[in-house]
Amino acid sequence: MGGCCPSPEIRYPGTESERKYSMVKIEDIRDIHLEPTTLCNARCPLCQRNANGYPHNFGYPETILTLEQVQKIFPPEFVPQLTSLTVCGNYGDFVVNPDSIEIIKYFQQHSPKISVCVSTNGSARNDDFWRELGTMNIEMLFCLDGLEDTHHLYRLDTDWNRIIHNAQTYIAAGGHATWKMIKFKHNEHQVDDCRRMAHKLKFRKFELTDHSRSIGPVLGRDGKFAYMIGADAPEHPPTARHVIHWMVYPNVKNSLGENKEKDSVDCYSNKASSIYVAANGEIYPCCFLGFYPRTFSNGTWSHLSNLQIHELLVDRNNNALEVGLQSALEWFDGIEQRWAVEKYDQGRLRLCDEHCGKNKYISLEKVQFSQNSVTS
Repeated sequence: MGGCCPSPEIRYPGTESERKYSMVKIEDIRDIHLEPTTLCNARCPLCQRNANGYPHNFGYPETILTLEQVQKIFPPEFVPQLTSLTVCGNYGDFVVNPDSIEIIKYFQQHSPKISVCVSTNGSARNDDFWRELGTMNIEMLFCLDGLEDTHHLYRLDTDWNRIIHNAQTYIAAGGHATWKMIKFKHNEHQVDDCRRMAHKLKFRKFELTDHSRSIGPVLGRDGKFAYMIGADAPEHPPTARHVIHWMVYPNVKNSLGENKEKDSVDCYSNKASSIYVAANGEIYPCCFLGFYPRTFSNGTWSHLSNLQIHELLVDRNNNALEVGLQSALEWFDGIEQRWAVEKYDQGRLRLCDEHCGKNKYISLEKVQFSQNSVTS
């Protein structure tokens, strides 16, 4: 999971008052956040697609969104209204989808001025793949969490040198590359070096983020404890069996946090006229609500949050491949109604508060490079 990357230069349609009191309507959609697949070539230990690096599926579907399916959800007559496209998602990586390039070409063909942003670990595919992407006028975010001696501590099963090679191939072909770095305790001393290297290698931007997932155990494919991220190793290191048991049988009484009234929600999806498309065709307002609430987290730490979303989907079908985009959007109004509820146990949505009431996905630094200087 590369992490959500909102598309650049989003145009907000309508006036502030018009946007404030209505969720996204099909004719107003301008931004698409697309999850191309739930498959990934990496084993990031704090990603929900595994148990701290140990291969384990807690309920998400293993699937790929094909070009044909994208065309079915977004027919040619719809695409021209779009101004931006983000290709990222919650579970998988862009490089694993065999139709990834053709999907982008499809959107660009029918909306030539569309702004495209792709987030990837960048540790797969051949030079021809990256050269072609470099000619397509898109922004590619390469997730590089440090230098060669630290990057692999979080991005398990990726190859730092291969990513740098792919990025250089992409840049040499004319591609717009961004070095996106997550700050951890183990790599924070390398931020300056990474920024300088990004400039030297002709990345156009350098971004430093804190995604609030900074502490946890790392397990090997054998299920044994390997090391800790962000803290000292515990006296009794966990194994895969311990982690899975903890995730499946958590203390659910405390899973929603403090049950008190929160600040008003400043909805990103509402402002950006944006929707999130999961790899199985399900439609959600954003990636934060799109963690497969029908299937994922049966007992995990996110169980109660997903249960809140699942309640809104009872007797509703939000899969655009089955019912079409218009019908798949109809459940959104139930989300807006929950913003007026004061307490979580009464239905107020914790995920909306966490990400659009008090944003925990923090951008620490954004630098754009010019030829001879650096500007923040």
